[in-house]
Amino acid sequence: MKVQLVHEEWSKVECDALLVPLFEDQLDSKGLAKEIDISQEGLLSELEQNGGWTGKQGENTIIHRPRGTKIGRLILIGVGPKNLCHEIDYRGLFMSAVVSTKAYRLPVLGILSVGSPDPKRMTRCALEGLMLGVSSTVDEYKTVERTVAGVEL
Repeated sequence: MKVQLVHEEWSKVECDALLVPLFEDQLDSKGLAKEIDISQEGLLSELEQNGGWTGKQGENTIIHRPRGTKIGRLILIGVGPKNLCHEIDYRGLFMSAVVSTKAYRLPVLGILSVGSPDPKRMTRCALEGLMLGVSSTVDEYKTVERTVAGVEL
């Protein structure tokens, strides 16, 4: 799995999956969530109205083949309230997102680095969570030894 940290516009990224952290109520304001919603013709607004997206901590929503992009899957990660986000939460969120996408065997995974009060610290936490997620195993009773997927940064 090749991982790329993305600092550019999300819609110009080319990867198999892009992890995008979004805070609660971010859709109501101008910014990244609103931009994604507009580009996807109101899909996020529709998900929010139906209860499919709240931005609560630990919530993941996958949009397959988002329109007008070269992204295979857009994975929205709910971070919770912006003022309550801590390093350990951020690390755990990315770890759970990576664990949930391991089954897809994605060759290229992008992480969008946005929206944090301290981008460098949160980027470090995201990468730590990614490493923990890739190296974790969910087979409690495995009978066959499997190799751990490597990560190229």
